[in-house]
Amino acid sequence: IISFIDKDKIFSEFENRNLKTNVRFSINKFVNGSFQEEYEEYINDQFPLRNQWISIKSLNEYLLGKIENNGIIYGENKWLFEKFTSLNKVKLSNNINAINQFSKKYDKSVSVMIVPNSYEIYNEDLPRGLYQIEQEKIIKDLYSNLIYSNNINLLDKFKNEKNNYIYYKTDHHWTSNGAYIAYTEFCKALGLTAKSKDEFDIVNVTDKFYGSLSSKIGVLGNTSDSIELYVP
Repeated sequence: IISFIDKDKIFSEFENRNLKTNVRFSINKFVNGSFQEEYEEYINDQFPLRNQWISIKSLNEYLLGKIENNGIIYGENKWLFEKFTSLNKVKLSNNINAINQFSKKYDKSVSVMIVPNSYEIYNEDLPRGLYQIEQEKIIKDLYSNLIYSNNINLLDKFKNEKNNYIYYKTDHHWTSNGAYIAYTEFCKALGLTAKSKDEFDIVNVTDKFYGSLSSKIGVLGNTSDSIELYVP
């Protein structure tokens, strides 16, 4: 009854996506089954207190000791990590060959910087016994096969800076500070002079950011992130 009388919600900030609205009945759609599929999607998206139910489910599984949910891993210290257990070696080989051909054509004017995922930098916060692909080994092997490029390795630098908030805990991106550190390493590798932090006004725009990883499992029980802007 609530679903019928409640106003449709257009967008979910919780999941950062548009919700299904305006399902219209027709005989043709009913016969070919598309109406039933659309209506099921509509009910799923417009279900009363949907976000709260998702959060309760997520919290319940976490309290039961489940270490992952919907491809997202619950790490120590309120970290959320993406699950990566396999690598497409054919695709990787094709990419290496494409970069080598491109770099050779332009005579070593190409720089390559492979950025590790957060779990590689904070692997001590992964659940014990959980298998994840070893990105450090893969990145080093990858660089050894890129023979024409200027290869910029962030691994050691990021490990040294790991306590300086370089990745979001609820999102798959690096933070503004992580991006700044990568920018300085990039400039150093190319012989350029990076701008110092003193040349920016660093502005905190929110302390209540819940990112893509959080949205896949529900925000309840997880920490929020803060976002900073570097304004010249």
